[in-house]
Amino acid sequence: MSTLNPDPITQTKVNFDMAFKPKQHTETDTFSIQLAHRDPFLGTLHKERQSKPKIRQKTETTWIPVLYHGIITETSGKNKVFIVSISNKQILMKQGQTISGISLLKGNDTSITLRYKGTTKTITKT
Repeated sequence: MSTLNPDPITQTKVNFDMAFKPKQHTETDTFSIQLAHRDPFLGTLHKERQSKPKIRQKTETTWIPVLYHGIITETSGKNKVFIVSISNKQILMKQGQTISGISLLKGNDTSITLRYKGTTKTITKT
């Protein structure tokens, strides 16, 4: 046998007439998953807490006497200043400003919305 002229390789035919037939698997594997409420770090079981509905006691807030007199705006309308009387003292307030515990949330030409001790109230122009 020489490396320059190798002998021709003879090929043999293999019969592939057999077909693949997998086994019929009729049995189904059943299982169920149970929740284990165990803390993996502490090793203790977790107990679901039943939350009690929180009952809010409505406390009636007595408002300081507040009157809305009007609005002062620039010609561009960007800066709005509201004329408000708090405890019979006339005050100029801007939106977001707090005076005597009363915060001016928003307002327009006809009404303003105020917040005092967590309660909101809309006051119309007098």
